[in-house]
Amino acid sequence: MTSSRLPRVLIVVTCALLVLAPATASYALWRAAATGTVAATTATLPTAPANFRCTSINTTTAATAWNAVGGSSSYRIYRRMGTAPDYTYAQVLSTTGTTANVSRATHLGGAASATLLVRSVNGAGIESLNSNLRLANYTAQTCNATT
Repeated sequence: MTSSRLPRVLIVVTCALLVLAPATASYALWRAAATGTVAATTATLPTAPANFRCTSINTTTAATAWNAVGGSSSYRIYRRMGTAPDYTYAQVLSTTGTTANVSRATHLGGAASATLLVRSVNGAGIESLNSNLRLANYTAQTCNATT
């Protein structure tokens, strides 16, 4: 009598849940493995950059700046899209400094205006909450605070 051996297959199922604590600057990442064990990792979100502003704007480029955030390794500029309460955010550029030129053609697909914000990123790649918002209007050459 012959017998055949089937290969053994190990299947590992991992589930992760990210919980953001409103009105706080921390989050918890809960992981559950197939063994049923649950582990939590907590971290502090980086501080959001303050004083996000346009230092100049013309029909093609908005020069932006913000205050440095201690412990940040980079910053990401985002464009807010959609309508409240379902806004989405598209990253338009990343930089290690505290200034960035946002090009209407390169970064915004030629849009006449855009609501912009910046987030700080720490060495672990964790992003801060949003900075204050600026509405850059390339046609009118204005860059105003907005909500």
